Amino acid sequence: MAMSLIIVGSLFMIINSFSVAGWSDWLSKTVVHGVSLAQILAKITNGSFGIMGLIAAFGIAWSYANQHKTDGVSAGIIYASVFFILIPSIMSGDKVPVEGFPYTYLGSRGLFVAIIFGLLSAWIFQWFITTIFKLKCQLLYHLLWLRVFQLMIAPMVNAITTYCAMNLGLVPLCNGTVIPWTMPPIISGFLATGSIAGSILQVINIILDILIYLPFIAALNKRQLIEEDKTE
Repeated sequence: MAMSLIIVGSLFMIINSFSVAGWSDWLSKTVVHGVSLAQILAKITNGSFGIMGLIAAFGIAWSYANQHKTDGVSAGIIYASVFFILIPSIMSGDKVPVEGFPYTYLGSRGLFVAIIFGLLSAWIFQWFITTIFKLKCQLLYHLLWLRVFQLMIAPMVNAITTYCAMNLGLVPLCNGTVIPWTMPPIISGFLATGSIAGSILQVINIILDILIYLPFIAALNKRQLIEEDKTE
C-alpha cells in the first residue's frame, strides 16, 4: 500500500535533484505565487515519504486481518489510532501550550514501529473477533432493543423534565459550580443549584428512569427464562 507513495515521492525527488547544470538554480529561481518550484517539489516529496509510516501501519493491519478473514478496514483504522498513540508528542508555546506530533515519525523513521506493532495489533484484533466476540446474530437481534432502547429514552426524559422545571422556575438554574463526576446524585443536585429543589428534581428523574427501565427488564427476564426452558 505504501509502494505508490514511494514511487511518487521518488519521482519528484529525482525531478527536484536532477543532475543537470543549472537545473537546481532554475527551480529555485522560478517562483509561482511566491513559492519556488524547488519548494513545491520538496513539499510533494515530503508529503509522500512523510506519511509512509502511517500508511504502512494501516496497510499491514489491513492485510493481516484480510488474510485471516476478518474486517481489514476496522483493523487498519484501529492500528492507525494506536500508531498515533505510540508516537511521542511534542509540546511548545509559553503562554498557550500547543501539542503536536513530530512529522518525522509519520514517515520512514516510524516504519519499524509500524511493522512490529501493526502485526501485533492485527493479531490481537483477529483474536478478539474470532474468539471473544463470536456472538449469535439471532440472539443479538432479539436482545439488542431490550438493552439499548431505554438507554436512549431515559436521558431524553431527564433532559425534558429538567428543562421544564428550570424554565417554570420550580428549580433554580445551575450556579456554575463545577461538580466532580464522582459526586453522588441528590447531593450533586443541591450543589449545582444551591437549592434543595435541585435534589428533589434528581430524585424525580431517578424514579422516572426506574419506571422506564422496568418494562424492558421484565421483558428481558421473560425472554431469558424462555431460552433457559428451551435449553433444558
